[in-house]
Amino acid sequence: MNIVIFGLSIILWFSNSFGLYRVPLYKNDWKDDPLNKEFEGIQKNPVSSEKLSVNLMKHSDDEYYGLVSLGTPQQTFKVLFATGYSYFWIQSEKCHWYRMACWDHKGYDSSKSSTYRENGKTFCIDDFNGKSSGIISEDIAKFGNVIITNQTFGEADKPPNLGSYDGVFGLAFPSKTNTGKPPLSSVISKGLLKKEMFSLFLDKYKQKNTAGQIIFGDWDEEKFYVNSVNYIPLSDNTAWIFDLDYIHTDDGEQLCYSCQALVDTGTALIIGHKDVVRKIHNKIGASTHGTEASVDCSMIDQLPPITFSINNRSYTLKGQDYVVERQHLYFFKRCMIGIVGSERNLDRPWILGNIFLQQFYTIFDIDNKQIAFANLKFF
Repeated sequence: MNIVIFGLSIILWFSNSFGLYRVPLYKNDWKDDPLNKEFEGIQKNPVSSEKLSVNLMKHSDDEYYGLVSLGTPQQTFKVLFATGYSYFWIQSEKCHWYRMACWDHKGYDSSKSSTYRENGKTFCIDDFNGKSSGIISEDIAKFGNVIITNQTFGEADKPPNLGSYDGVFGLAFPSKTNTGKPPLSSVISKGLLKKEMFSLFLDKYKQKNTAGQIIFGDWDEEKFYVNSVNYIPLSDNTAWIFDLDYIHTDDGEQLCYSCQALVDTGTALIIGHKDVVRKIHNKIGASTHGTEASVDCSMIDQLPPITFSINNRSYTLKGQDYVVERQHLYFFKRCMIGIVGSERNLDRPWILGNIFLQQFYTIFDIDNKQIAFANLKFF
């Protein structure tokens, strides 16, 4: 996943040389599209000492997305801010018509941007979301109050189907990828952050407007108890992967002893080894359907807790935390367990997605290669 990196220059809409970059997150029922309003607000109200913001919305299935613009004039897109990946790609206007993903997504149109630069290279990605490929392009990229000129990104003419999203903005360790230098790496390489880290808050319950927040360079102590921060050393210096001591329900049996876990904001659920997940489903009394499971919606409050032991500290999810309500046959709802098994995960780390991350404040410490979870103040 190597590629020649072109020089990048970064312009910030604030006066101080070292800043905190805040990314407010939004939760949205898809009726109100904030795309234009959000970036108009950034242009009219540039920040100086405030922490930088990139606004995200929340979909009904616990997936969060944010807004990124490319080009001059700017073209704005809905993207997944995903800590499981480093690359940055956007669907292209050249997207092949026979692909379902191309029908209802906005695509980047290089012919409409006066700041577009041809790169001449191609990319191909095959990940948990599916395969995507296309050309690498360069243009002005804006996320929050940061502007990066000549930012490389993948322009996907063969994208996977990401539902309502137009691309992926990687927040894994800032290293070279096959879509060029990640935007996060661009900011860090210029020494613009107070600290080489970022923090995350996801609001599970808010349905509109701000539904969470990412802060680059610092954290928000108003949202969590500082004395509850537990720094966890990473077991992989290129990803947000760490050792998972074990998992247990209320009977105390230790499952998945000495497994590993990956934190990914681009994944809604918790995904684990299918055999262990099946045991968990059985222990909580869920009805299984292959690698998935469901419960009677009236029994949620009676479900036993599920605890993840990490770095000798317990992180516990109650029934209301790990159950996802889904509409079924229009008039009915099903209560699915947000922990699912996967064949692909047999030799891979568990994926702790947003079902887990909604319960804690998360700190991603790039400089010291560690991650931390802290207790939220209003839970």
